[in-house]
Amino acid sequence: TGVVPEPVYGAQLQDMAVPGVAPEGKVRVEYQPVLVHFKDGTAVELQKPTLQITQLGYGPMHPDTRFSARVAPPMIGLGLLEAIPEEAILANANTGDGVSGRPNRVWDDAQQKTVLGRFGWKAGQPNLNQQNVHAFSGDMGLTTSLRPVDDCTPAQTDCLQAPNGNGPDGEPEVSDNILRLVE
Repeated sequence: TGVVPEPVYGAQLQDMAVPGVAPEGKVRVEYQPVLVHFKDGTAVELQKPTLQITQLGYGPMHPDTRFSARVAPPMIGLGLLEAIPEEAILANANTGDGVSGRPNRVWDDAQQKTVLGRFGWKAGQPNLNQQNVHAFSGDMGLTTSLRPVDDCTPAQTDCLQAPNGNGPDGEPEVSDNILRLVE
């Protein structure tokens, strides 16, 4: 079903902010040792991360909120993935070999329709451009032609009222030319 954004904090917690806007919260990672035994009897100790969210800037989170840490994937070769025909991806979704994936259908902001997902966590974005647009917005707080407003929820009035980095005529902080550099 995809990510359901937290009503006040959105889909991604921002632990930093521009002057005059409260950070959404702080994240701390603690590790707990876990002893794991292999079939040959070898025991190793691993570290299990536990996330702690503190100093919430806009009140408590919804009680059903779930969260996890993410690491940005490498961008090398992503243009090659975009070049694979949709039919080839769908043909390999379940080949009966015991290892299968499910194609994800996602909203394409530019085409205004649902298409095959290819990029991001669980193929949540349809193309490299939209993946980058959402990363600029969600990860860095930068506007683009597809996301011309800051990533603020209605409860974040200081964020909504803060000046953004758009140009004097409303041009976005990240130009389409910059987006094309990473395609």
